[in-house]
Amino acid sequence: MSEKGKKRKRIDFNEDFLHYVWRLKRFELKNLSTENDEEITIINGGTWNHDAGPDFLNAKIKIGETTWAGHVEIHIHSSDWIRHHHELDDAYQNVILHVVYAHDKEIKLADGAIIPTLSLKDKIEKDLYAKYLRLKDHQEWVPCQSMIGQTDGFTWSFWKDKLLVERLERKTAFIKKLSKDLHHDWEFLLILLVGRYLVGKQNADTVEDLLLHLGPSTVRKCSQSSDQITAVLLGMGGFLSDPKEEYIKKLDQEYRFLKSKYELSTVILPWKYMRMRPSAFPDLRVAQLAAILSQSPRLFSRVIENLSANEIAPFFEINLHQYWDDHYRIGQSADKSSKKKIGKTTIQSILINAIAPLLFYYGIQKDRDDIKQKAIGLLHNVPKENNVITRNWKDLGVTCDHAGDSQSLIQLKTEYCAVFRCLHCDIGHKLLR
Repeated sequence: MSEKGKKRKRIDFNEDFLHYVWRLKRFELKNLSTENDEEITIINGGTWNHDAGPDFLNAKIKIGETTWAGHVEIHIHSSDWIRHHHELDDAYQNVILHVVYAHDKEIKLADGAIIPTLSLKDKIEKDLYAKYLRLKDHQEWVPCQSMIGQTDGFTWSFWKDKLLVERLERKTAFIKKLSKDLHHDWEFLLILLVGRYLVGKQNADTVEDLLLHLGPSTVRKCSQSSDQITAVLLGMGGFLSDPKEEYIKKLDQEYRFLKSKYELSTVILPWKYMRMRPSAFPDLRVAQLAAILSQSPRLFSRVIENLSANEIAPFFEINLHQYWDDHYRIGQSADKSSKKKIGKTTIQSILINAIAPLLFYYGIQKDRDDIKQKAIGLLHNVPKENNVITRNWKDLGVTCDHAGDSQSLIQLKTEYCAVFRCLHCDIGHKLLR
């Protein structure tokens, strides 16, 4: 039967599994040879490439009597080289070894030279493949749920440390864009982040739009007065459009003056209230943000001064005008009178999602490992988060002692378990061994 007429046997794994096998050398390393019977000695398997191009870069491999330096490409079948159109891509002309599970076609480079091919079909550990299938075909909350108790504490501790850094790096991607747009105005950048996590997910983009519309200069000038920053935030936010109560009338008058003084243009902002607790209503949250800005000036500078989580948290323990004792929304009296403090859970969310990631990004930008470590240390001193992910990990016997752990476990579930990246996970590696 011709090569074209051959029917390829169904393979129950993808190239990711072969990347794992090659990267960790989980195959028989003795008596390796190409499909043309040339002896293979792997001196250096290369650096795993996460970008476009060959899978492993700068490998060093002896084939026959010649030692080659170049790249390694991995496929399930050797014919996948053609299927992926690598013959048309110059990036693949320096491939020195084609590693496949099953060889079904001879592959040549543009100059006509045959690419040496290594087939791993009969060289991968059988038990490894069986374990991989058990992980792949799971029906549980995480793939390794039935085996997870076999993992020792040291492995968990080391992996959670790496996951936490990954989580912080992931969050800095969003901060990086904001920072660039603001020309690295660290004080205003922190105000934006605090505002986003204070108002909550539903109104995060809206409060960011409000602050950006006002701009750093106006926010700074108005923050010198509690009444002014409250008036300009609530007024520009559209909350003072129908003033009937004395305090709100006073704020509206102040806002109109500031609007004229700073030549502010009107903006329509889509605040959301649906499925929200009254304590999280945007009117109240924006008033609380104004109190933070007036009562804790130079917030970023103060945070950077080697302060701990216990010293930073009081910056958010603000005092509001007595009007808010009887209101959650402007113009609507509450059933009970109470001081509208920012809750501990919300303060912890700000520390976890705004302050720690910004400190970490600042440390990257300034090449300051001590500041990056401070960001990590801050998370180690904030209570762990209580959500469905952390509760499920607890049910599986995985310890979670602080916010650093909870952030790590959220990263593990969302970026590994949920997308079946078991072969990239330290726990997966341990279990597959």
